[in-house]
Amino acid sequence: MKLSEISKQSRFYKSIIAIGEITLIWMVIIAKLFVFNKYIGNELDILPFARQFIDSSWLPSDWYLNLEIGYRLLFNLIFGYVIDWLGFLNGAYIGRLIAYLLLAVALFVFLRTTRLRFSLGLIVVLIFLENQSLIAGEWIAGGADTKTFAYAFSLLSFSYFFQRKYLVGFAFAGVALSFHVLIGIYALICTAIALLLTLKSWRQELRMLIRGSWPIFVTGVFGLLAIVQQLLPQGEVDANRAWEIYVEFRVPHHVLPSAWKGDLWIVELILAACLFLCIYLITKKGAIKFTAAYALGSVGLFGIGFAFFAFGNTTLLRFYWFRYPAVMIPFLGLMLVALVLDQLTYIDFSSHPRIPKNLHWIQPILTKGLPILFALVAILLTLQAIQFLRVKYQRGLHRPPQETRAVFDWIRENTSEETIFLIDPLIIDFYTFAERARFVSFNHSPQSAGDILEWYERVQLNNNQQTPQIPLSRGELQANFYQLDPHSIRWLGDTYGLSYYLGLADQQLPFEPVYQDDNFTLYAIE
Repeated sequence: MKLSEISKQSRFYKSIIAIGEITLIWMVIIAKLFVFNKYIGNELDILPFARQFIDSSWLPSDWYLNLEIGYRLLFNLIFGYVIDWLGFLNGAYIGRLIAYLLLAVALFVFLRTTRLRFSLGLIVVLIFLENQSLIAGEWIAGGADTKTFAYAFSLLSFSYFFQRKYLVGFAFAGVALSFHVLIGIYALICTAIALLLTLKSWRQELRMLIRGSWPIFVTGVFGLLAIVQQLLPQGEVDANRAWEIYVEFRVPHHVLPSAWKGDLWIVELILAACLFLCIYLITKKGAIKFTAAYALGSVGLFGIGFAFFAFGNTTLLRFYWFRYPAVMIPFLGLMLVALVLDQLTYIDFSSHPRIPKNLHWIQPILTKGLPILFALVAILLTLQAIQFLRVKYQRGLHRPPQETRAVFDWIRENTSEETIFLIDPLIIDFYTFAERARFVSFNHSPQSAGDILEWYERVQLNNNQQTPQIPLSRGELQANFYQLDPHSIRWLGDTYGLSYYLGLADQQLPFEPVYQDDNFTLYAIE
């Protein structure tokens, strides 16, 4: 057989192995995260927004869906058509599968770049997916979300920056920026820190970086436009008040350390920072050192956010300083531990004369026993994940319908898409099931200062009175909604063009009831 034919066969087998490993990572992510007959996390917000973006005739009267949220533009352009074609649930399924596949490819490239043994990498993925965040309720992989795509492209950019392939690295960094501005920016900051701490010849590398940076202005155009939009003056609005509302009322669980439960995360953060620093200082291996430096950059971002909190600059916390490090610290921590363990399997005791000969019996355990152990653990954890997926599938088949489903089905089938509904602000799935416009939703919040102030006035249901400085809690919002008097409901209806009020079954209101079941009564308020 000719040498060229042997080379072709070798490339073919390597390609088959690569496809198999990507598929296995993809199936593991699906097994751990996929759910049936249910929406995940932000899908209830992002998917309706994407559909309305490409089909303005769908719910043309809805206030929130017709706002402009720049950082979602690329996602909307891709998945808006999918949702419009397949519907929300099937579109969510397809979106998740695509997002998880892209993440699987990114993780595969990451493992190949760092040369981490595949079985160990699979264990890391399985463990990490159990709890993806140090704190702040963040995640890399959830549902069909802009974040998952941004994190996947950030991992790809990490791999290519480490390989000094700056053109590709900047291209992937730009795509991450276009899918989610903040994730893309923080990934670039961590990359810059990793390069700064690991490059030996900055003069030569800096020229290469500058020459290779142009792709980010192409692939990152959507993110760069969103950044410019945020920097432009937003009219005569109280921006500080708007961002205080956003940080302290809408997303404190993500951005406000005082809202986090427990103190264990502090210990975990300190231990992780010490681990990263020790590995960075001790190791000479390029991949491990670069990963540790990148992880130190994530810790630095966390420190910046905590400093803003400590000095009372809560409005600056709107930039989600804890988002990227909250997931990267545990992920990279697990990866670094795995990389160190993997190095133990390559130790050659004979090349270390200081190691006593009576300890050489340990070498077979490290070089042969550990890889077998890693493979067995990976197989067991994978089988456990598959069993978990089967259980979730069975639960999905037998999940009882939500109390709101009957009235939502009636609304979708018996009202026009131009009508606007006054419903409980804490109900989050009205868009996906009833497919009608609504007055306001607590979870569906805008991203610009002026719109946030408008949203705040709406969600407080202030009945043309001065909006309270101290916002109502979620429980108070819901109670306040169901205690609205007829005058307030009629005022809101006349002011904002609302057609229906969805009250509880036992409410008695002087409006025409058009639908009633055991849980709700729908009133016409026109």
